Amino acid sequence: MCYIRGEADNSIEAILARSRRRELVARVGPAAVRYLPSDDPHAFLLPDNRLEPAERKWQKLFVALPWLTFAAMLALPVLIVHGNLPYLLQRAEHDKQAAGRRTLSAHRVPDFQVVNFGQMPDVLERPFPTMLILFHPATLASKVFLPVLQDLEGLLRKSAIPVSIAALDLTASPLPPDAFLWEYPAAVSPHIQLILPRSMEGEAGVADYDGGWNARSLAAAACRVSLITLDLVCIPALRSAEMASCVCSCGSQGSSKFETQESPLGLWSFSAPSSAAKRRSRMQTDGP
Repeated sequence: MCYIRGEADNSIEAILARSRRRELVARVGPAAVRYLPSDDPHAFLLPDNRLEPAERKWQKLFVALPWLTFAAMLALPVLIVHGNLPYLLQRAEHDKQAAGRRTLSAHRVPDFQVVNFGQMPDVLERPFPTMLILFHPATLASKVFLPVLQDLEGLLRKSAIPVSIAALDLTASPLPPDAFLWEYPAAVSPHIQLILPRSMEGEAGVADYDGGWNARSLAAAACRVSLITLDLVCIPALRSAEMASCVCSCGSQGSSKFETQESPLGLWSFSAPSSAAKRRSRMQTDGP
């Protein structure tokens, strides 16, 4: 290593540089050394012996200043976002709720409607929750619960609860596929389902009702899915003694499916996502 450096120092370029350096120092004086190139061509800073104390300080400052500026440019946006994150989240939630209110106000909740299987895609695309009763006109329970849910729809509308109620006639043309009728037999109808808009990756989800078959339970289920406080809005608006006695009497005379006791597991028992997605796909593909 020393041999290589010695050869480099004795090269023609090094000899000429040293001779020019000596000529400049002899012509200008020792002060010229301050402005001559550094002995080490790879040095990043000037040697301290060529600078005044103040110049040494400013040299180090100007070297560090670009790095400090770059670090500040990176950190400033992060600090701004971190400081305003709670406000941004609150504003996003407020905008989401406002958009939901605008959607509900823009799309009027339809009246109680009896649909066939071919109309189910339109029901699934509604922008608000829908309580769906699957009924067969020949069963006694269907004849009782169909007007009950129609009255319930009127009470929900008077209370400004954005939940629609529809009835699917299992005997209307076009008929549901056999797989659907196997899962929901017409002989033991009615069945009640809840359709939740945009609950499964932007698609509507279907939930089977697993609560009590009485006016209070059905009204409470509608209120819960519409995110309205049960004690403040729903119960005062849904104290219909005649409707409650009608449903309770049907439950006491019918099968064990129509018991008036509420389910201890809650109002809704959600089916698996794959089953709900398949059911929705069948409703859309088998329609007209």
